[in-house]
Amino acid sequence: MYNSDVFATALKTADSIERASPPEDLKAMAGIDLSPEQRAALAPVVVRELHAIYTDAGLTQQEADLVERVIVDVRTAKINEDPATDAANAQEAARQLVERYGNEAEAALADARAFIARDPRIAKMMDMSRAGNDPRMVMLAVEAARRARARGEKF
Repeated sequence: MYNSDVFATALKTADSIERASPPEDLKAMAGIDLSPEQRAALAPVVVRELHAIYTDAGLTQQEADLVERVIVDVRTAKINEDPATDAANAQEAARQLVERYGNEAEAALADARAFIARDPRIAKMMDMSRAGNDPRMVMLAVEAARRARARGEKF
């Protein structure tokens, strides 16, 4: 089982670890004061935990890469600070769901939400990153949920 406090810290610092040039940038970016040694020690923990999450969710390598890309895009664009952009993303995701799934769009979204909620690590990632309304993330979650249901998984 994962330690949620360690994981929360890892999530807050994961993208900062890669981007921080001088160590003082990390504190400003993540709100956490870590030494270079602590950052170096934390990076493998983050990688292992993310790998476990993606594996448990049944994501392919391409899908895992997409999750990370969406999270970085959302954080870089500071969508969580702009409710209008976040709402526009949610509307676009809804449009894409209806386009792809038609009358099954609501059921597809409900499956995706249940799929995410079954793993508190994924739910925490979506909450902390604010990437849950991004159309790419919504469609990925729906597809992963549908595959899980096809394998007989319950959620």
